[in-house]
Amino acid sequence: MRRREVLTLTCGAAIGWPVHGGAQPTHKVIRLGYISVSRNERLFRALVGALREQGYVEGTNLAIHAKAADGRPEILSALAADLRPDVIVAVGNAASRAAQSATATIPIVFAPTGDALGTGLVRSLAQPESNLTGLSINTWILNEKRLEVLKDSFPRVRRVSVLANFGNPSGRAQWELARSGGEALGLSMVLTSINSGDDLDGAFGTIESTAADALHVASDSLFDAARDRVVSFAAAKGLPAVYEHRAFAEAGGLMSYGPNLDRVSARAAWYVDRILKGARPSEIPVEQPTHFELLVNLKTARAMQLEIAPAILLRADEVIE
Repeated sequence: MRRREVLTLTCGAAIGWPVHGGAQPTHKVIRLGYISVSRNERLFRALVGALREQGYVEGTNLAIHAKAADGRPEILSALAADLRPDVIVAVGNAASRAAQSATATIPIVFAPTGDALGTGLVRSLAQPESNLTGLSINTWILNEKRLEVLKDSFPRVRRVSVLANFGNPSGRAQWELARSGGEALGLSMVLTSINSGDDLDGAFGTIESTAADALHVASDSLFDAARDRVVSFAAAKGLPAVYEHRAFAEAGGLMSYGPNLDRVSARAAWYVDRILKGARPSEIPVEQPTHFELLVNLKTARAMQLEIAPAILLRADEVIE
């Protein structure tokens, strides 16, 4: 049952939402580069659908050159260097940095990245002052909030295993904030880190050996792409787990707290359209989601024989039954 469904975005300077209709189709074929650590068809489809609404139709006036590192961030730079489009859309911090290193002239839209200001991708949210702009999510703060949801849902939880990707430039900082935030809540935090998708199976074994009461999965596009594997592991081991956004809960994850990334990805089409119409990325403010959804998968909770605190069910934007 859906309780609320609102997404608002804020930025360093106020921007109004576009009216549907967008650009008129053009005979020129626009070349769009798309780069990510791992393939995420859901986010990709959201972007393509929104571009279509703006008048850009793949196979007609739009050609998309998509590159994915298949969970190996170390090859992102080479993939980015191979892109020569009119605009690049980069998914995640590592892909955004790779694109930034590859070109200082081709416009880049990050859709999204984690804390563009804190990681140094832009100098200002209001005026990016470079060839990058887009949508930024403060994943560091959200990781702390997710721990609060976990503790409120299961008051008896004491020891939490944190799965983080240190191959992501923001991975260590996410862990440090989760550690300090968890300790402030009276939780004992245990780190399990990976550097690429190849490390994931080994990480599952490490998590199991920590004898943790619960699992917190840090925000990362690699985990998002592997969400079915992560969700299945947590369920099989009976670990209450909290994830970064709704796709995890819809895939059978116990609960998620974060922005609706489908809508964030779709919003990138507006940035692409503005740039193709002549706007400079340096002059288009970075936007940040301000509404975050709490989803609870009650079906999964019952299968795991877990009882979620009633107050959490009342707070949830959506309960999957």
